[in-house]
Amino acid sequence: MTKKVFVSWSGDAGRKIAKALQDTLLDTSEVEVWTSVDHVEGGTAWFAAVAKAAEECDAAIGCMTPGASHRQWVNFEAGMLYGRLQNFKMLRFNEELSGPLTQIQATDWKD
Repeated sequence: MTKKVFVSWSGDAGRKIAKALQDTLLDTSEVEVWTSVDHVEGGTAWFAAVAKAAEECDAAIGCMTPGASHRQWVNFEAGMLYGRLQNFKMLRFNEELSGPLTQIQATDWKD
C-alpha cells in the first residue's frame, strides 16, 4: 500500500529542499509525495488543495528554512498537519524555531 507524504515548505530555499526530498529521498514506489510545487497550479484555490492533501496524507515533513517559523502560514500549516497526523516531522535547516513551533520536536539537518 502506497503511503502519502505531505512536504511543507516556505520560500525559495524551502521549495528547493522540498523538491529535492521528493526527487531523491522519498522517490520510491511505496511513497507518494505531495508538495504544492507540483500539485497546486496557478489560479487554483490553493487553500482547498492544501487542506485536501492534509486530509489524505499519512505523514508530513516540514522543511524549516531560515525565517520560516516567523511566517504565519507556516505556523498554520504545521499546526494543521501536527494536529491531523500523528506522524509529522520537522527538519530544521539553520532555523531557530519560534512561537508554537517550539513545542514540536525538530530534527536538525546535517550536511
